[in-house]
Amino acid sequence: MLAYRLTLRRWQLYAAAALVAFAVQIALALVWRIPHALELGSSIAIPLVVALVYAFVSADAGESGFSESLVWERFLERAWAVIVLDFLLSYVWGVAIFESMSSNVLDMLAGLAAFIFSVFFVFADAGAVVDDDVNVWSVIPRSLLRSVAVVWNSTIFARALAIVSFVLLETVAQIALQIVLPHFNVTQPLFWAWIPINTFVAVPISALTVVVYRDAAGVLR
Repeated sequence: MLAYRLTLRRWQLYAAAALVAFAVQIALALVWRIPHALELGSSIAIPLVVALVYAFVSADAGESGFSESLVWERFLERAWAVIVLDFLLSYVWGVAIFESMSSNVLDMLAGLAAFIFSVFFVFADAGAVVDDDVNVWSVIPRSLLRSVAVVWNSTIFARALAIVSFVLLETVAQIALQIVLPHFNVTQPLFWAWIPINTFVAVPISALTVVVYRDAAGVLR
């Protein structure tokens, strides 16, 4: 409920950010038809939305007042780290999905390992934005280690597993759409199956992730 309220507090900002990200991806993939446009757009535009949500939801969840200019500064300083981390973790997530659908036992085990890996590092990009006392060299390794340390708690592990399960349901829906849309003669079915959901669901998932992370880290009281 807290994540829901914090998302609604600045829903216009988050909706505008998601719409801009979606428009950029439409331009890259459907208008300009840039090679690898889907990967390029989702690797840059969506992580920027995620970083923005992390920065403002975390600030809104704090007990004291804050300067919006400082939140924007935090977003601009840390957005690159979210882009890097999300690119790496998206690759792991792809391995988890692809290998888990294999009939080979070893491949299925590799997929399970990648899924567990995703659970333990689910808070890495949130930590990269909201954690203090880090510099440009330490932000990524510290956020990875911090996520593992937080998820090691059994209660937080269950919450992390729930977040990853939401993403799994999202992925299953996207795969189903990718199969169904061509039967309705939808052009660019790959784009319409993956990009809209990825872009707009990123806002509530990111809000939930950063709230759980702050709670786990003992910031919320």
